[in-house]
Amino acid sequence: EAWSTGQTAEAKGVSMLDTSVAIENVRALATLTSTPRIRMFSDKRSAFNYINHEAVMDAAKCYGWEQCDMMQDMHKDIQYRIRMSGVGVTDYSKQTKGVVQGSRIGSQIYAMTENMITMWIAKTTPGFQCSIPRRDGSKIRVQVHTQTHMDDTADMASTEEGAEAMADKRYKAARHYHHPFAGEKGMVLATDAYGNANMSMRIEAWEGTNKSS
Repeated sequence: EAWSTGQTAEAKGVSMLDTSVAIENVRALATLTSTPRIRMFSDKRSAFNYINHEAVMDAAKCYGWEQCDMMQDMHKDIQYRIRMSGVGVTDYSKQTKGVVQGSRIGSQIYAMTENMITMWIAKTTPGFQCSIPRRDGSKIRVQVHTQTHMDDTADMASTEEGAEAMADKRYKAARHYHHPFAGEKGMVLATDAYGNANMSMRIEAWEGTNKSS
């Protein structure tokens, strides 16, 4: 169980079904209310290997853990070296990135770091917004930002400006924590108020030092 091959290791409350339901609900709401809809799908490259330990500790602080001995002990003084047949052994290097993929604690730690970034985006961008009329004439205001499944992210907005603001924050977080995107897995789907394709959207993804797509 501790070494499950799945990313979530059957962690409670983590399901791809949530992503599918959220995306379908936003599609239905956009159609019902004639609201433009922009969906930005992104994926991190070697997500569990690249996750920076600085991001892990920053996320812990966001959850109120000013001092988390368990996480510090997990990553403290971890070093490794490579032995190659016929070549020899390299010097020791300190490990500053990565959590175990497939373990429950590793999956929860990774999800916590992504949630930190997602909550920042949710608090500072408008996301997808619409209003649904009630029978009494009043309206229900709906606001949706992001649905994530570990490193697979679906950001949603109803304006190009809002979508660009979300993408910009994703870009900045990726560069700050050195956690590159897999550009070939990214996708932007945009429609106008009438459901017609909007081909004007362009989103930039950080793929590593001096490289973006």
